[in-house]
Amino acid sequence: MIISDRMKFVFFHNPKCGGTSFRRHLKDWDDRFNSYWLFGDHYGVKVDKAHMPLYIFQCYHPVDYNKALSYTSFMFCRNPYTRFISAFNEIHKSFYKEYSESKVSLEEYSAKVNDFASNMDAVCVLGRKIHYRHFTKQVLYANNQGKNIVDVVIKLEDMQPGLEKIKILNEDLYKLVSSDVKMQNTKPMPSAGKYLDILNSETLRIINSLYEDDFKFFEYEMVK
Repeated sequence: MIISDRMKFVFFHNPKCGGTSFRRHLKDWDDRFNSYWLFGDHYGVKVDKAHMPLYIFQCYHPVDYNKALSYTSFMFCRNPYTRFISAFNEIHKSFYKEYSESKVSLEEYSAKVNDFASNMDAVCVLGRKIHYRHFTKQVLYANNQGKNIVDVVIKLEDMQPGLEKIKILNEDLYKLVSSDVKMQNTKPMPSAGKYLDILNSETLRIINSLYEDDFKFFEYEMVK
């Protein structure tokens, strides 16, 4: 997360949506001097400060939360299926590396992804378990207790409509966001690794159930 008092904007960092690369682009405007990064301990609970869902942000940092409501706020989002696979890769880096180098077959890789998904439950996507922080529901970075907090959501699959909304709200921010920003996945999927080649029908059902709110809120189509 980045809060800029000078530019009057807040960037909410939704994990596995290119946010780390983009965050580097905005770091010179961070008026919290990297305080929303790495981990913190709040009342004995380990919190990922970079990826705090809004309800956690409001609880632990109410002053900044309220300030954020008056600034132009934005975030990126991503298709829940590809984001799930990217989150899996994040916590299985060695295994993913072997797969990307063709040392592990697509069948072996797919089996491990699907086995992992079979052990997930609704608590895993609420942002409360540090091990599953990259799997947090995306809607929790945009909506808090039924109220839409984020002004602009930019879909990685089609960024231009979101950028145009930012331009209307804050033209200086638009210039900053749109200037020389290359939203590239640092761990791209191999060409054979389209999500329907990886996720079996049961995993699709699990993702559809766990991320039902994301599909609806961000208008992504479910695969039945």
